[in-house]
Amino acid sequence: MKGRLISSDPYRQQFLVERAVSFSHRQRDCSELISVLPRHTLQQIDGFGGSFTEGAGVVFNSMSEKTKAQFLSLYFSAQEHNYTLARMPIQSCDFSLGNYAYVDSSADLQQGRLSFSRDEAHLIPLISGALRLNPHMQMLASTWSPPACRNTKTGMPGR
Repeated sequence: MKGRLISSDPYRQQFLVERAVSFSHRQRDCSELISVLPRHTLQQIDGFGGSFTEGAGVVFNSMSEKTKAQFLSLYFSAQEHNYTLARMPIQSCDFSLGNYAYVDSSADLQQGRLSFSRDEAHLIPLISGALRLNPHMQMLASTWSPPACRNTKTGMPGR
């Protein structure tokens, strides 16, 4: 099968370079894909994992207790995938059911009125279950958008 590849490399000042490519269905041995050179270290891998999102939490909460236990074991137990890293959004993200913030107004922020109700309903049960199986999992919390009251444009996501 033939196709075309369009790529850009800002470091080489090459933008939207187009070239023809061919795709084949040949079988490859997986050993060709990764070469491990133990004496040649370039970077350290701290672990592997995924992201805890509201969407994932909603699906998790809809599972039976038995399925929840199987799911958590498959991803977070040392005998299975052994996820050791996880990202958790601060407020809503692109995998949330809709936009939400911990504060709705500047007054809420100034008075320390924060609401974590969406996270408590959907994220915390999933994260708690994962941490029970892997209490040493590293977590990264990151924002997708500031609250609407802190955006330069109205609403979320902001800039």
